Amino acid sequence: MLVAGRNQLTAKETGVIVEMYSLILDSVTRLGNVLRKLRKSGCVLFKSWKSQFWCEQDRRVCVEISIGNEKDLPKLVGRTNQSEKVQHHIPVIAKFLEKCLDEWLAYIKQSRSEFYFLNFFTTDQLVILQQELAQMGSERKLSPHVFSLLSAVKDDCKLADLETALRAAQLEVHTKLSKQRPALDTLDNAGQTEDRDKEIESYNQRSTFVKELVDIGYDQTLAEMALDHVHAEDISSCDVSEAILWCMQQSCDKKEEKMKTENNVQQPNLKFEFTDWNAPSSSTLVSIIETSLRRTYQKSDDGVRPLIENLTDLWTHFLDSVSSSISDFIGLKHLGIILKHLAVSETKSVKRMYASNYKVGEPNLIVCPAGEILKVTLSIYMHDRNQPLPLSDEVLVCHTDTTIDEIEIFWRRAVFADGRKIHCLVNADILNYDVGEATERILHDLILETYHKTGTG
Repeated sequence: MLVAGRNQLTAKETGVIVEMYSLILDSVTRLGNVLRKLRKSGCVLFKSWKSQFWCEQDRRVCVEISIGNEKDLPKLVGRTNQSEKVQHHIPVIAKFLEKCLDEWLAYIKQSRSEFYFLNFFTTDQLVILQQELAQMGSERKLSPHVFSLLSAVKDDCKLADLETALRAAQLEVHTKLSKQRPALDTLDNAGQTEDRDKEIESYNQRSTFVKELVDIGYDQTLAEMALDHVHAEDISSCDVSEAILWCMQQSCDKKEEKMKTENNVQQPNLKFEFTDWNAPSSSTLVSIIETSLRRTYQKSDDGVRPLIENLTDLWTHFLDSVSSSISDFIGLKHLGIILKHLAVSETKSVKRMYASNYKVGEPNLIVCPAGEILKVTLSIYMHDRNQPLPLSDEVLVCHTDTTIDEIEIFWRRAVFADGRKIHCLVNADILNYDVGEATERILHDLILETYHKTGTG
């Protein structure tokens, strides 16, 4: 390192300044690297994290951290004392963020292990789904890209499929919570819980009834209108015969385009606020951050330790909140349950047959010329002509910028699948060194995990 400046200081003073500069530079670099990894891993708390450091040794406030884009949010500050200056604050903050990264990755790993269908999506895609699905039931329309993503789990996923899965998932969560409540609390809220269950059951019946009509070929709007022209018993038993007659009569009287804009017929309210999982519906990510910041803002003292205690309090509150669900962010646990119910509704089944030269239940290595890789890959799936071409979750074609995240979720899909599909990792030889090393290590760890679960090996 070359440091230039006017020779106005002694050699000892210059040495101290250069040493402090090197320490701060190394610490800031370390901090930037771990912050980048946190953002890349989908930890939304650090999405808008900003930190400023002042190197003046006589300045009392040497660190200022802002979280979020809201101007009114309080900021966390670090203050110097006699023995702890800015060069002591930065490496401690970096170490704290490294601890957050380890805990966040462990949380992601645990969630992926518990809920298989989370492994159909990268971390970035999971964040999109967590934010988008939290808007269900509001006036805001879902992005069409959400249904494209969800089609990896449920082929040609539609809004009706998603609503049914959401309702079933919420019912499962409430059922588990009701069993965990103390007996007295259950008695006090028995009426409220019963009403809630009836409301959920009614919604599911109406959604199933509408979906049945849509599957027959009627328009979604027309199918929803039919709910007001049949008996309740028909809806509960999903008997659509009367509804079909009504829809046929309407189709004869008016064109479908005119029916969509007709205002004389009142449409049933199928919307339902998909909130109240196990967190107050008014809680948002911003409000959680603000609550923590305002609480910690009152107890800032000098030195590094108070700042780290404030950051720890914020991190713990955030992790507890997003591990469940809040009004603008669905937790991974709840997302996993939603995806599970969505997958159950899939009607298309895939059951591959293996060629006799492959070992079932073990990794098979295939080496071939580069120009024949795609042909060889397709030939693996052509052994049974009645089965479809390889699905998006069965094949990962590697390239030089394939990430460890993509590799891990592919291995999880392959190792923990039910054995009906064939999974192929193509062009593994062109992965960069770090990803290639992680590819082998992750597969080894996941195979050991299956041995522990099954008691074999």
